[in-house]
This record gives sequence, C-alpha cells and structure tokens, in this order.
Amino acid sequence: MGDTSSGKSSVLSALSGIEFPSNHAPTTRCPTQISMRAHSYFEGRAYIQRYQYGKSEEAVVIQDLSEMKGLIAKVTEQLVNEGQQISDDKIVIEVAGPDFPSLTLIDLPGLVRTTVKKDGEDPAIMEQIRGLVKRYLDEDRTIILAIVPGNVNVHNSEILNAAQKVDPTGKRTLAVITKTDLVEKGTETPVVDLLNNEKIILKHRFHAVRCRNQVELDGKVSWEMGLSNEVEFFSNTSPWNLVNPDLVGIPNLRAKLITLLENHVRECLPDVRNDIETGLAEVKKQLELLRPTLPDLKSKRTAYRECCFQIVKLFNDAIRGIYLDSFFQVAEHRVHPHLAEAENEFIDAIKRSSIIKTNINELEKGDSVEFYWPDGKWYKGTYFGGSAGNYTIMLDDGITRSASTVRFAEIISTEQVRMERTDEWPVFTSFRELQSIAQKYISAWRDPATQLLDHYDKRLKFLCDKLLGQTVPQTLNSVRGRMKNVLLKFLERLISAAKEDLEKDLKKERFLYTSNETFHNTFTKLQNDELLQSIVGNAASTTSISVLTITNAFRNVGIGERSCEEMKAHQLKLVLAAYLKIAHTRFADNVIKSLRCTMFDPDILKELQDVLDVADEDLDQIVVEPAGLAQRRQRLIAKRDALEMVAREIQS
Repeated sequence: MGDTSSGKSSVLSALSGIEFPSNHAPTTRCPTQISMRAHSYFEGRAYIQRYQYGKSEEAVVIQDLSEMKGLIAKVTEQLVNEGQQISDDKIVIEVAGPDFPSLTLIDLPGLVRTTVKKDGEDPAIMEQIRGLVKRYLDEDRTIILAIVPGNVNVHNSEILNAAQKVDPTGKRTLAVITKTDLVEKGTETPVVDLLNNEKIILKHRFHAVRCRNQVELDGKVSWEMGLSNEVEFFSNTSPWNLVNPDLVGIPNLRAKLITLLENHVRECLPDVRNDIETGLAEVKKQLELLRPTLPDLKSKRTAYRECCFQIVKLFNDAIRGIYLDSFFQVAEHRVHPHLAEAENEFIDAIKRSSIIKTNINELEKGDSVEFYWPDGKWYKGTYFGGSAGNYTIMLDDGITRSASTVRFAEIISTEQVRMERTDEWPVFTSFRELQSIAQKYISAWRDPATQLLDHYDKRLKFLCDKLLGQTVPQTLNSVRGRMKNVLLKFLERLISAAKEDLEKDLKKERFLYTSNETFHNTFTKLQNDELLQSIVGNAASTTSISVLTITNAFRNVGIGERSCEEMKAHQLKLVLAAYLKIAHTRFADNVIKSLRCTMFDPDILKELQDVLDVADEDLDQIVVEPAGLAQRRQRLIAKRDALEMVAREIQS
C-alpha cells in the first residue's frame, strides 16, 4: 500500500516474479491478489471476483508467466470500460511452481492527492481509494507492506500515518523504501537514518529496495535482471553499501515478509481455528439444507414420502393440539389458541346482535326511549344521562328534557304488527308474526359467522404454508409448489363444506322453534321484572307501596293505556327477547361445532395423505432439483473439504 507511482507494483513484481503493467499514469485500478504456493510444476489461473456479490467469474488458465502482464492490463481495461475508474472488484491470480514461496500478496490502487481533469479523472476517486485501502488496513490478519518512495519526505507519508492508526504497535507493519536510486546525491542521510531506526522507530524497521525504474521497464529489462542490478547497486553504491545488508534487497524483504507472516499467523492461530470451525459448521449446515442428490426413482420416492409423512404428522398434531414438536415452539404455529380467540369474538358478536333490552336498569347512553311528560303523554327521545327519577332525554331537534319516568322504545312498530297480522285474534301473539320479525336478527348472524369461517380458512392456510417451509427443503421447490397447490385445493374443499354447513344452520334458525323450558321462564321473568322495576322506581320506599304507585307502574308498562296493536308489539318484543337468548347461544354452539367437525375430523388425515400421494410415473416431473444446485453442492463440498484439510493441518 502506498501513494500512486510509489513503486508498489514494482515491489510486488519483484517479490512474485510476475510482470505488472507500469507507466507514468496510475495502472492499478482495483485490488490485485497474487496467491503463490510451491508445486512441482507450473500452473495458474486468473479471474475477477466481484465485490458486491462475492461471486467469481470464469477463470482464465495461465500457461506461462509471460501472459500475466497483458492479462492484468486486459482485465483492468474491462473494469474501466464498465465505468469503474476505481473498482472494489478484485483480480485474483493463483500460481504454483517450483520457484514460488507460499505467500499471498495484494496490490491496491495508490493513494491519490490530486486528479487531472483533462485526463477525465473524477475527483471522487481520491476518497474511493482511501475507503478501499482502509478496508484492507482494518483486516487485522494482514501484513501491511507500506511502500514509501525514498525521493520524497517520508514524514508526509499518508500510508504510514494510516497504518499507525490501525496498527499502533507496528506488529504487522513493514515499511519499504523504494526508488533509492533516485535519491539525490548528498541527500541520502535522512533515508539511511530511517533504515538505522533513528528518526522514525518502527517495530520491524524500514527496508530498502531498488526495483526497475521506468527507463528499465521501458527497455524491457526483466525482473531477474532487475534483481541483479539491485544487488550491484547496494553492494557498490555509497552510502547504501554501508547499510546493514539485512535491511536492503528484494530477497531479504521476501524472507522477512514470510517470517513476519508466519509469526503473525501463529499469533492469530486460535482465532483462525475458531473461524474455521464456525465456517465449517456453516458449510455443513448449508449442505444439510441442500440434502443429498436424488439420482433415481427410489430416492425420489423416499424423499417425497418423507415430506408427505411430516406434513400429515404435523397437521395432525396441530388440529389435535399436540405441541411437542419443535415446530410448535413458534406460537403462531399453534392453531387452537388463535381459533379460540376468533371463536370468542364470534360468540360476542352474535350475543351483541341478539340483545333486546327490556329492563330499565340496562339503560345506556344513546338508547332509544320513551319518556312520560306531565301532559299525560309519552314522547320519544334518546337517553343522554341521569338516573331513576331524573333522566336527561335528548329530542330529535337537539333540545334536552328532564323526565322522572322512562321506558325503552318499542322495537316493533304498530304498523309492522298490522302488516304482519294473520287470521289469529289480536290478543294472541302470532307465530308467523314473530318468525317474520325475528328474521332481521337472525340475518345479522351471517356476517360474524362468515368472519369466523374466514379466520379458520386463513389460519389453516397459514399453517400449511409454514408446514411446507418446515418439511420440504428449498432444494425441492417443484415439490413445494405441487404440495402447495394440493393443500390449497384440499382446504378449499373443507371450507366449501363448512360454508354449506353454515347455510344449513342459518336456514334452520330461520324457522323458530324451542322446547326448552328456559324460554318460558325467561319470558315470564322479563314480564315480571318490567312491572317490578316500574313499581320500585315509582315507590317512595320499598316498604310502602301505595295504590298510586301501582297505578303509575301499570301506566309505565302500558297496561290500560296502549292500544291492542301497541300491546301486541310490546308482547312480541318480550317473546323475541326471550327466544333470542336461547337461539343465539344454540346457533353459536352449532356453528363452532360444525366448523370443528368439518375442519378437524380425524378422517381428513387419511384424505390428506391420499391427495398428497403421487404416482411413480409423475415423480420425475415433480421431484426436480433447481438448475445450478448440483454445482452449488459441489462448491460447498469442496469448501468443506478445504476447511477440514486446513483444520487438520492446524491440529497437526
């Protein structure tokens, strides 16, 4: 790492023996990684590793090292043509041969302080390069090879300051002074002082090299000849020949770098071992999710049946409320608690829609009432507040009145009684009249019942979706798709049957009937309570009830004052109120019982197993691995094997 044109690529070339493009303009526009290892014969390959996705493009086989310079230039040009003046994508070069050390080097773009507008350089690349360099500096397992040209003031070196921030002890920083042959005669002393660790003290000291200069590069001087020229320079040029030989030259730098890297690896070994174990566990987990290949019909049949078995088993556990499997540790996967909540809401909704108030103690703000006025007449209004003896009533025009006596307004009008009248005597409650009037209340039960059915539908679909995610591996998307369609059709049939049952229940309730003695007792109680509350409300005390009190009480309930139709309407209200108390409970119970019998019948498990089953001749079309899965599995296996090999080597 270092400034642009500081000689980074030349040092990398000398260390690796690989020719890099070099000229006066910046040539390194992306990270270039050289991975070397010892081998009996030469082999190599190069490829681009994309930073954003971590994917590698197809590798180019390297036949000879002489191809490298042109290959690097070509790939760099490709990135520039993509619009990347500076790229986070990485050129990876992997080489092996008899003359290579086991060493990995990464060349980064040089730090830039100014840009040339006429050359089309974007000023933004300055911060882009700094961000890229910092990312690599922050990797605490890397050795920082800080390149500093000897012909500039080292104290102004940005790379040394940056390295000191991330590596304050200097344990992983090795500073290299380049371009020693360009140091002006007579000004060598400050550079020599650096090498002698006198001016700037570094843990691993400075090291000086003399790589091929631009003239030699333009003259096609080989890197081997460059090494010979370096030896000649440090051996015969003053004052460099007086410096400790261990502090100069590429060969010594290579040896020092390998030793430093080995020591650093040894120090980081415990963390590396942990990372390898973590990485190995993750790879094995991914391989387990991928599951083995399914090469033949038998293996496909086994895999498919296992999925079916797990789905039916977990579905059975869900509808029976057996939550022992780990799948049910997620509260959302438990069906019955959610359905019980929806059922309670349904029961409350049915109850609210069936309430007919008759007892004045049930009075609530907003209720429609009739109030007795001193002129001897009853008027309609809305209860606004107050209590017995002092009620506040609001009229339709917004004016409020105070009244001592109120009663609930009739829910059945005299006109409705007349229209529904049959051939029965007016004094008797007509069954057909009652049945006709009750339909409005019974019809109001449809929406809550339908909402409950929808909740069952959504909850079971949710369950099936989660069951598929639990039992069918992602590698078998085709199986998941087929099973999802089958399960949806299966649930649609159940919901359709439940809808039919619901319609039957509603149809039955439209015909009013009960033999329950509770109905008669409730009706009688409503009549008696109405009169009793009126008497108590008009009495001066509960121990002294006058004839006037009883007369007023009779007036309040309409005895002797109401017409035949009015009394019949009132009587119908009491009968309907008593009936609905029984009918709404019966209906709610029947709906929930029908839903549970239809949706949770143990016999449906056999049907579910049958609809999931598939013939052998169709398995090849259903049990199909996605494209590229085999390659992904092979890559994971290769990664697993590599990690296991490294783990064994570390262990040994």
